[in-house]
Amino acid sequence: MRISSKAIPVRTLPQLIAMLETGRIDGFIIDDLNYNLLSKKNEINLGAYKRKFVGAYPLYHALNIKHQNVKQALEQAAAQENLENDFMQAYQKWIGETDSYYLKFSTTASKERFPFTIGIDGDQDRTLLFEAISMILNETPYTPKRFDIAATSRLDALKAGAIDFITFSPSWLPKGQALPNTIFSDPLYPISDSVVCQGEYVDKVKTLEQLHRGEVGTVLGYRYFDEDQLQRRDYPSESALLNALHNKKVDCAILGTLNFRAYNKKHSTTLAESFIHSTGAYHLLIREELKDILNNINNAIKSKRESGELDALMQDYIAKIEGAR
Repeated sequence: MRISSKAIPVRTLPQLIAMLETGRIDGFIIDDLNYNLLSKKNEINLGAYKRKFVGAYPLYHALNIKHQNVKQALEQAAAQENLENDFMQAYQKWIGETDSYYLKFSTTASKERFPFTIGIDGDQDRTLLFEAISMILNETPYTPKRFDIAATSRLDALKAGAIDFITFSPSWLPKGQALPNTIFSDPLYPISDSVVCQGEYVDKVKTLEQLHRGEVGTVLGYRYFDEDQLQRRDYPSESALLNALHNKKVDCAILGTLNFRAYNKKHSTTLAESFIHSTGAYHLLIREELKDILNNINNAIKSKRESGELDALMQDYIAKIEGAR
């Protein structure tokens, strides 16, 4: 009670960590042995949170009364001076053999970017990017652990260390360089964004300079390399932005090129691509302190790209998504 009057009991350590990382609780109490294990497995990031000693408590054996005949022997064993040292040596050996290492990530800038983040077969979590990342990390000692994080919060979560990497493109940044304390992996898939306009505005907006003169439709939380010059009008998603364009609520918008082409195949509109706004590739944007594992990840990406598995996965997703529509 001296620590907090608002204690919340939970059933498992993963639940505890998830509640902390999603902001449902401000902190938790945990013993050092479990904390060290979680840190070793990267289930919680040491650099993201502060830790304070609360207290030390004795550990007891609780015996059924029928075992009272061994009570004296246990007490004698517990009184040995080297007992704690023996225990810690055994613990360190055990934790040293723990090889499951979690990489926490988010691909959820949007669940509507064709074909990369669209779920199939009714499963919104089964996306191309998730399957590609799982395929890549299967070639490494690292286990993926996904978190759903809104587009407006992904970079903050990465900076804070709540997650280890996100999917991101250098083409969305002013100089194409990684953000401070982050590094990019090798590319996964090529992507581009297009300026899409109402038919009567296509010939009037052919350059960045012309685009910057008026309001342009954008997606809330998305980064754009020229966002300092853009007069943004944010919409909550790609579909909302496409609907705004379709209904002439905005003259021009920046959309994923494949998004618009998939939409244009399905709908009869006067919308048209004016010019390519940015072109690049999806990469993993990783916390710099994890640079030691980047070589393993890049080798796996190269292997899957050269074998054609990444491209085959993408073509399979496109076929399934289009078949479901």
